[in-house]
Amino acid sequence: MIITESVKVKVSGPSYAYYKGLGYTVPPNQKCPKILVNVKDLSDSSRAIVQVQCSDCGKVRSRPYGRYIQAKNHRCQSCHHIFNPPAKSRLDKGKSLKAVSKRMLKNGICDITGEDTRLFLVVHHVVSRSNGGTDDESNLVVLSANIHTMYHRLHGNKNTKEQYLEFKRKYQN
Repeated sequence: MIITESVKVKVSGPSYAYYKGLGYTVPPNQKCPKILVNVKDLSDSSRAIVQVQCSDCGKVRSRPYGRYIQAKNHRCQSCHHIFNPPAKSRLDKGKSLKAVSKRMLKNGICDITGEDTRLFLVVHHVVSRSNGGTDDESNLVVLSANIHTMYHRLHGNKNTKEQYLEFKRKYQN
């Protein structure tokens, strides 16, 4: 099990928008700043080092978070006990956001324009996670990449359902 609660991570490129979208304050005008992040908010591919404890012998080891969370099981190097990493608790009902996104993107229709733009679609949180939104399918919509960019330029990253519905109404009129 992971015993680390928070880690410092370097923020650059895509991770900047990811952590900003989760509500973290990222210092502007710094090249690759480090911020303190809750382990539950790390991306599945994060290379941040976390402490993992064997549930059988109690031995603690350091592991890259992404490799630990994505593996099907682990073997303790001390007692050889096999254990599974926990499911990501930030995802609702045990669904992974990737699985929900993949299923939603198969439809290929932008929720606002109604256009079939399969190659340029993104899944958008109606209520952003930083505002208490979830990864549940009822809080996700498929948007074309252009509409998604336009929406976030207009409303930023702390989004509410009311903002989304108003944006949709204005765009469709």
